[in-house]
Amino acid sequence: MVARLAIKDRLEVALHSLRQDDAFMLEIRVAERAVAGRLQAHLAPLFPGFSVDTEYNRHGIDPKRVPLGPPCHRVLRGDALVIPDLIVHHRGHDEENELVVEIKFDDSAAEDLQCDRVKLAAIKAEFRYRRSALLILPFGPHAAERAIWIEWDGGIDHSAVV
Repeated sequence: MVARLAIKDRLEVALHSLRQDDAFMLEIRVAERAVAGRLQAHLAPLFPGFSVDTEYNRHGIDPKRVPLGPPCHRVLRGDALVIPDLIVHHRGHDEENELVVEIKFDDSAAEDLQCDRVKLAAIKAEFRYRRSALLILPFGPHAAERAIWIEWDGGIDHSAVV
C-alpha cells in the first residue's frame, strides 16, 4: 500500500510522524542536520527498496556538484559542491532518484531560502530527481501545533502540513 502513495503523500506522512514523535526537537530548534536525521528515520519505511540518506554528497564516486548562480554567490560560486539535507534514491546511478529535500526553519533569511530554491532546481535537473521539496519548519514553543510549509519543485506547488 505504501508503494502506491505519491511522493508528496509519503513526505507528508513522515512530517506528521516527525511532528508527533519529535516535537521537542522543533521546540528547541536543533540543527537542521538533526531534524534531517529524524525525518530520514520516519521516511525510510515509506520508501521500501530505496536508500533514504542525509547529507549524501556523492554522484557515483565523485562529489555532487551543480552550477549555481545568483542568489547563491554569497555562499556558493560556480560549479559548487552540494550536500542536500535529505535524498531518496538508489545509490550509484541516476535512474531512480525520487526526492531531494532541503530543510530550513521559518526564521531563515529570504536570501538563504532563495539559494535553496536555486540549489534544489539544479540538483533536480542535473541528477534527475522526480520531485524536490523545500521544507520550512516552525520552531519554538508549540512548534508542533503550527504548520510545516512545503514548496514542491521550485515553488510550482505549495502545501502545508498541519
